[in-house]
Amino acid sequence: MVRWQMGPNTRVLSLERCSGLLHADWGLTMTRPIETTTIEKRRSLRLILKGTPGNRLEQQRARIIQALELGTLNTSEAQSFLRVYDPPARVCELRHVMGFKIKTHMMLVQTSLGDVHRLGVYVLTRGGKP
Repeated sequence: MVRWQMGPNTRVLSLERCSGLLHADWGLTMTRPIETTTIEKRRSLRLILKGTPGNRLEQQRARIIQALELGTLNTSEAQSFLRVYDPPARVCELRHVMGFKIKTHMMLVQTSLGDVHRLGVYVLTRGGKP
């Protein structure tokens, strides 16, 4: 599997949200095309899905953690490549029930039609495993 990370020019808006709580650290934002998932990262995510198939919550959480151990993961990637229906809910469970230290950053992404959307980017912090 390939390890990936956010690029050196990536600027994000930090936002922690879970269980109705909202904490914002308004930093710099950036806009970039939505097709940002590299071929290597797609392959790695497909291998994770193949290794941990199924729709149960435990399987979805396991796939997210496996992906975060390799680098960042955004909500679109979790839905598209890992088949996680509701990534924010699964990340919330990983944080508050299972004790993982996961940061959420918000990124502005521009679609091919020019619309701009906020997209959550998850990062497993150092010492983030329980």
